[in-house]
Amino acid sequence: MKRVLTILLCCLMALGYAKIEESQNADKPYAYIMEVDKQAFDKLSIKLVDGRMPENTDEVTIPKHLKTNGGVDYKIGDTITLNVGKRTLEGSELNQSNPYNKEEKIENTQAKQYKIVGITERPSRGIEPYTAPGYTFITSINNEINGEENYNLYARYTKKALKDQYKVTANILGIDEELMEKQKKQAKHLNLKPQTQEAQKYQ
Repeated sequence: MKRVLTILLCCLMALGYAKIEESQNADKPYAYIMEVDKQAFDKLSIKLVDGRMPENTDEVTIPKHLKTNGGVDYKIGDTITLNVGKRTLEGSELNQSNPYNKEEKIENTQAKQYKIVGITERPSRGIEPYTAPGYTFITSINNEINGEENYNLYARYTKKALKDQYKVTANILGIDEELMEKQKKQAKHLNLKPQTQEAQKYQ
């Protein structure tokens, strides 16, 4: 039997967004903080340019294009404080697939202090699309997290499965197909106002 998809055995969690006041890119004003485990570093081909990967939840790597694209000159060894929260618009939570909207807010923020221990190449477009409003900051996953959390699932579909990917994914994850379809429509609605600036602005 042909497998519908292959799941990469790694764990990633979107911790949230934090405003970077120094950012000079008006369409990319945030840090997007991701918690990942060691397997994710390897399987998602996260390339280290300088320094090392974080070993605990108080350490973080920053992407190289934070400086070249955003004009923010953080360095390895710097300690930064980020007010991390959720991006929302019209009561719905936004993610990296939703371009920046001036009407959005960051809610439920919590101050978090990090030491910068490494610099990475820009992640793949699957993690940080060109229109993503957040520069990807990576920290180590918190193994003591309890309760309901949001995780990212990376999967590889066959051509046949792609034709009905929401239904296929709902069946595999054991969730309601209508709920999956509702989330699809909601995401489409929130993305009705895409940015039209040239791609170079996001690279």
